[in-house]
Amino acid sequence: GAFYNGWRVSVVRSGVSKSYIQSIRARLGSHLYIKRNEKSNKIEILTKEHREGLKQWLTNISQKNIDKPYNWNENECAVILFTSGSTGVPKGVCHSYGNIVRSSSLFVEHFDISVKDKILSLAPVHTMSGFRTLMIKTLNGVNIHVLEDEKSFLEIVNIINKINPSKIICGPVFIKQLSFFCDRFKDYFTNVNTLLCTGANLIEEYRLEI
Repeated sequence: GAFYNGWRVSVVRSGVSKSYIQSIRARLGSHLYIKRNEKSNKIEILTKEHREGLKQWLTNISQKNIDKPYNWNENECAVILFTSGSTGVPKGVCHSYGNIVRSSSLFVEHFDISVKDKILSLAPVHTMSGFRTLMIKTLNGVNIHVLEDEKSFLEIVNIINKINPSKIICGPVFIKQLSFFCDRFKDYFTNVNTLLCTGANLIEEYRLEI
């Protein structure tokens, strides 16, 4: 919703330290910080003045200015994604609106993703692969299921069996795990026609096993 309305969005992975968040907010001067409360599991909005639940915050927002999407300029920085922060200080990478849309469009075209597909994305939304997956839905309305939290390999297999996707967006770790057990779980992948491995190099032997 923020992105739709022309707000520059910074996406941060879950489970990071308070100092990590404070470092980002201090440098970006964020107007809103949206997070899940660890105790109640509900979404909260934090401003400089106060915090409140998402539903309550939304009831106080005027709807008159959100009838039409914001008209992003091609080179405007629309999204900031962060490195792993291995140095202790997260580094933000700015992505222009044009870059995000082109990357998503090329992905859809190259892998022939249509509205008939059902996609399961294992890519975290704080990564380019994960955020691009969210953008794909805005291009052609394809049905996308994004995992909100980290899951074990067995949990992911059970989710695949439950939602029956046609395409899975994943990383090389999942391909490696699947290569060890593909014969055992092949009946869980009856509708899957493509495994799209993104984000890092894939070792060829694991791909060949599948």
